Amino acid sequence: GIGQPDSNQSLTEVINQAANVQRLLDALSWVMSKQSGLELHSVTVCHPTTSSGVNEADLVLSRPGFREARFEVTDVVGNKDGNKKEITDLKSLNFVSSKTKKANVPVDPPNHRGFLVMSPELGAVICKRKSWWSSGDTAVVLLERQEFDSDTLIFEVISVPTENNL
Repeated sequence: GIGQPDSNQSLTEVINQAANVQRLLDALSWVMSKQSGLELHSVTVCHPTTSSGVNEADLVLSRPGFREARFEVTDVVGNKDGNKKEITDLKSLNFVSSKTKKANVPVDPPNHRGFLVMSPELGAVICKRKSWWSSGDTAVVLLERQEFDSDTLIFEVISVPTENNL
């Protein structure tokens, strides 16, 4: 039956997909608000429950004359980021070149705005953690929490100026 470890139908996957869709809907609600500054943008790409295509994000918004907005949405709930979703999403959004500090090389800030959409539990983990990409001398990004009346958290990713991109 559904949910059994050897089943072809994974209840966990269905729950994860539902969580992703709910976070995506919350992100779209925020986008449609004046406070987002994106309310006149249009959806050009939407992958609510699957991995994005090549050079795409889970949600991409565009508007002529404005920078594209790219969102990575995660279904991770809990008090840890065991599958390294944050750094994976930062790489997908082109804010870092690698998931590891050793392999990372500086990148120019992308021409688009980047956003991470997540559960409050994952947001708490990310805000407390001291990671190479967002703290100390090696920081390459800042995460700016967007005000929104929802359990879903939205962070805009901001590139930290370096000698390469001044």
